[in-house]
Amino acid sequence: MKTKYAKKAFTFNVFLSSLCAPPLSMEPGALAAVFNVPESVLSGLRHGKQGRFPVSFQPELMASQFAFGLLGCFPRSVSTVKRFFIYAQSIGERYLVSETFGRTLSLFSDIPVPADENEAEKFCAGMLPALMSCCYEEAYRNTRKARRGEGGGEDTQTRPAETSMDYQERTKLFLKLIYAEGMIRDRPQDFIDIGYLEKIGTILLSQLHMPYFRMIRRRERISLSVGQDFVLFEIAGEAEMLFPQAVPADFILKQTVYHEAGLPEEQAAARAFSGFSCKVDGVPLADYLNPQHRAAPDLRAVREERCEGVVCSEIRLSFRIRPEEASHPVRVTYRYKAKSCCAERVSNVYFYSLCYPCENFLHTVQLSPSMRANWALRVNPVAFDNFGGFMRDETLRNTVGRNGDLYRISFQNWAVPGTGYMYSLYRRGVLPLL
Repeated sequence: MKTKYAKKAFTFNVFLSSLCAPPLSMEPGALAAVFNVPESVLSGLRHGKQGRFPVSFQPELMASQFAFGLLGCFPRSVSTVKRFFIYAQSIGERYLVSETFGRTLSLFSDIPVPADENEAEKFCAGMLPALMSCCYEEAYRNTRKARRGEGGGEDTQTRPAETSMDYQERTKLFLKLIYAEGMIRDRPQDFIDIGYLEKIGTILLSQLHMPYFRMIRRRERISLSVGQDFVLFEIAGEAEMLFPQAVPADFILKQTVYHEAGLPEEQAAARAFSGFSCKVDGVPLADYLNPQHRAAPDLRAVREERCEGVVCSEIRLSFRIRPEEASHPVRVTYRYKAKSCCAERVSNVYFYSLCYPCENFLHTVQLSPSMRANWALRVNPVAFDNFGGFMRDETLRNTVGRNGDLYRISFQNWAVPGTGYMYSLYRRGVLPLL
């Protein structure tokens, strides 16, 4: 007679193996297709040889999608329902599960198997996907607990409050699937935990129709003026934008400059974007905006702070992009120079942040040889917290790399709006602010 203590833990590799065994008897290749991963990846997970889950396997993102995909591999019939009823009972008998999941499994012992195909259709569209979604979440949670040394199978009644990095990472994963799977746009509630969706739904759902960057590349070189009165920035960048809908949207650049008090806004803007040149899909910006009147982008100061007798202004440059059709990529390339007052006793802080989601992001910042002896940089990534403000977070530290005096900032696999970096430019011997 089997006892509770003879049961095995219901881990993720056990779960995957149970799907390939009777009564479901899924083919490994078909199961890999449900997860949309190579069969080799699934094999590594089944046999416990893969140490980490793919990022898209988070239950908040994959559980419902997996459940409906799995049920799609079977006919909606009475025989299919019987197979899943037997499966639910076998999981409860063979494996250690939490009390909450155990109650879910017991439902399939208490209710009768449907007798006709119409009733079976309802089960295949409702109860069975719910069952498999719960199985997925239970197995995933048990495995994560075991890897952290917390043990598996016991239900956690209370959970810690979600941190801003929970928000950042979960939103990033959801964005990855939003843009990879168009069907999520139509039925997001089927693919993500409803409590989470309600919590930050306004932000996420607004991004479903936002443009996004498929790619951003930006190079920044910092040097000194001849008289060493100003710090000079030479900046070149390119970006590829996609528009889920053929609706115009702003392309936005921001540049920080330090200048003397009383400098008019127009002159501060001229220092921030000196010699600005830009092309949209190879067309010069003035011609793109208005071929007849050669229109110029909008320039304005959006932030101003005073520090040690100088003024720090953030200048915003923006112009409208008009996509000809939905999901058609638009490429923007630009160059400009900026000029900022030298700091004597304090470091100057400059920052960059994304205004739209971005799939692949790479920026480089480099000091010129003439600056390296007396100047230094300290670069920190920043993220967007639940309250709309910037935060520094050590978990983002691996997004910044350094090769000599070349700093490389990269975000892979989606970065959400507000993600970016700050760098402190300071004379050696002066304490950096970051």
